[in-house]
Amino acid sequence: MTKVAKLVLVSLMTRVVVDENATDEQILDAARPNFIEKVNTELGENLEEITNDTECPYGSLEKVEDNKKRHNITGGYICEPIGMETQLQDALEGPDKETQDSVRKKVEYTTTNVDKIHKINGSKVYNVTIDKGDLRYNLKNTGAYPQKYYYPIQYAIIEFKE
Repeated sequence: MTKVAKLVLVSLMTRVVVDENATDEQILDAARPNFIEKVNTELGENLEEITNDTECPYGSLEKVEDNKKRHNITGGYICEPIGMETQLQDALEGPDKETQDSVRKKVEYTTTNVDKIHKINGSKVYNVTIDKGDLRYNLKNTGAYPQKYYYPIQYAIIEFKE
């Protein structure tokens, strides 16, 4: 079964009795046991919303963490490919709105952070630029422009340095 990233919003409120000059930290300490009890027994009653994670639309957090472990990455961030499994269908029928939004956000994120790109599809890259939704890069640090290689941002596994 495919995993996806979701954002879960709950709202917790509890009543506590504290000294009138209690600090915020003291008030939170007094409330903590009540919150823990509510989370353990009444979480569904406090659910506000569950939505798709559009800030991290590049694969589930579990997949990102698996890739970090597989590639021995301790810092940075990996953007996963989008729509690889539906690539042919998307070419014939057009991608759905969620895929289009995810690709747009990935392109925006990649464009904003192009100077932090360290690897593309597992290979160390140099002289990375963005051209109409494609990554352009070299595999050797030659400083040559135009770059020798390109790859669509949508389908690339992109590793960013911190």
